[in-house]
Amino acid sequence: MRWKFLLPALAIIFLITLFNILLLDILLKKSLVASGEMIFGAKVDVGSLKTKFRNLSVGISNLQVADKNDPWKNLFEISDIRFAVKPVPLLSKKFIIEEMSVEGIKTGTPRKTSGALAPKKVVQIEKKKKKQGLTSELYGKLKKKAESEIASLPALSKIKSYEKEIKEISIDKVVKFDELGSVKEMDALKESYSQKYSHYETKLSDLKLSPQLAAAESALQMARQIKIQDAKDIENAKQVINELNRSKQELEKSYLEIMQISDSISVDFGSEKNLLGRLNELKEKDYRAFADKLKLPPVSFGNISEAIFGRVWIERVNNVMYYIHLARKYMPARKKEEKVVRKRLRGTDVIFPKKGTSPDFLIKKISLSGAFGQEEPLGFIGEVTDITSEPVLLGRPMLVDIKGYKGKKKIEISAKLDHTQSTPYDSLNISYIGLESKSLGLPSSDYLPSFEKSNSRISAKFVKDGDIIDCGLNLTMDEVSARAPEDDEVKEIVKNLWSGMDAINIDARVLGPSDNLKVSVNSNIEKIFSKRLKALFGEKIAEFHKKIRAEIVRLTNEKKNEVMKEFNSKKESVQKQYIDKQKEVRSRIDESKAKVEEIENRIKEYVEIEKKKAEEELKKKIGEKLPGKLPEVFRK
Repeated sequence: MRWKFLLPALAIIFLITLFNILLLDILLKKSLVASGEMIFGAKVDVGSLKTKFRNLSVGISNLQVADKNDPWKNLFEISDIRFAVKPVPLLSKKFIIEEMSVEGIKTGTPRKTSGALAPKKVVQIEKKKKKQGLTSELYGKLKKKAESEIASLPALSKIKSYEKEIKEISIDKVVKFDELGSVKEMDALKESYSQKYSHYETKLSDLKLSPQLAAAESALQMARQIKIQDAKDIENAKQVINELNRSKQELEKSYLEIMQISDSISVDFGSEKNLLGRLNELKEKDYRAFADKLKLPPVSFGNISEAIFGRVWIERVNNVMYYIHLARKYMPARKKEEKVVRKRLRGTDVIFPKKGTSPDFLIKKISLSGAFGQEEPLGFIGEVTDITSEPVLLGRPMLVDIKGYKGKKKIEISAKLDHTQSTPYDSLNISYIGLESKSLGLPSSDYLPSFEKSNSRISAKFVKDGDIIDCGLNLTMDEVSARAPEDDEVKEIVKNLWSGMDAINIDARVLGPSDNLKVSVNSNIEKIFSKRLKALFGEKIAEFHKKIRAEIVRLTNEKKNEVMKEFNSKKESVQKQYIDKQKEVRSRIDESKAKVEEIENRIKEYVEIEKKKAEEELKKKIGEKLPGKLPEVFRK
């Protein structure tokens, strides 16, 4: 009876062992290649894949993943991958790896054959990605953003046409007398001063000073004839005083008006200094207008930093967001109480995960080692923890920590993929000092410098919080060198613009929700170019500016002299009329005032004399009537 059960069991074990020996490695290798090509969009080569049934371990060697943007290079290659699956969880259909080692990682290595996939296979992969939801919508949006907003290389070849245009400029054709706005405005100023002169002449006439002065003179004539000999003369004198005061009051009112109008003349006409300033402003306005007509070289070539670094930056953001998208696909975030639905051949399993339940797939730790770069590779070590298909059950985010040092070179990479809550949060931070600038994949052009000897310092962050993206880059490139001298005049000029540039600083950012992304790329290149371009064309520009100013001065000097003459003539004439009238009125006022005081003093003297006479007569009369009885005081 035992043989009936033992023989079939041995047969099954034999078949499983045979399958493991003959077919399992092949199937796993094909599966690894197919998965890799679907994810990376380029060829994936595996040197060997060996499984050991004894300890459920897997070893992979010489893994190469081509770069789809540069098929003759590998995105990365790995010399050795090793891990073992825990056997007990397999009984519950759980794939648990305690630790995986990934050694001999290299980036950007050359390939002997092209890593591009066949067009037919690319179409099949894209269809499969779309069907499985692996195509990131954001990836496409960022790509469109790059195409629509990031500028192409600047048209530096315009420099040659600028030089030609400068040589052909003729000042007498640029600056024309009949187009001078200052001449027209100076004519208007001249007419304005004539109108002001007439206006103040009319105001002076409207004051009607002649009748007032005549009335004052008549009163003064009467005052001059006054004699104070009796009481009747005093009465006449008082009437003359009243007449003098009345005419004086009228003149004082007119005098005040004259003073006020004189002040307004000074304000209305202004000063000669102010007028000269105004005329200079008009000439400056003409200068700017005619200078703008000249097709002088601009002091900027546009956003060169966008042209050089924009597409590279967008590609980096594209790649990171794509891999974050894949991570969110295979490591989905959901609420802890959310049910998990798994379809079977017959029926559907509905699972309600509980706290403490282990995930179906988990790699607790991956140890990494390798090197970045080719010419002077920078070695690094690191680890990745907690890669799982069900982060909510594990309750911990996936973490990445990579560090490498070599002399002045240094790299630090950290990442956090937190899908333990309903809103996923993913971040990647990269700091690299000493990166070869040529490895950045910058565009090549005769109008751009050489980055062959340049090194870069990079600080970048990539964050996706829910649907909000915030990616920033700070890049500094040193030892930027100009290309070799060229026979072409334009290329020689461009070479001079780039030469001696100590460092290039770039700040870039992608910010916003996926349906409304804002992309910006800025650097110090524009400022440096602007300064150097001014130096390059500075002397020629200054020479033409000087000629334009001289021509405008020549054409406007005659009209300016006319305006100044009209201004001084009218202002001085009208001011003299008011000053003369002011003096004449003041003279009459002062004379009337003095005459009033004179007459009042004469009246007072007359009254005092008459009073003394009356007292003396009174004493005399009293003395004659009472000569012996008068007190001593009266006798005296």
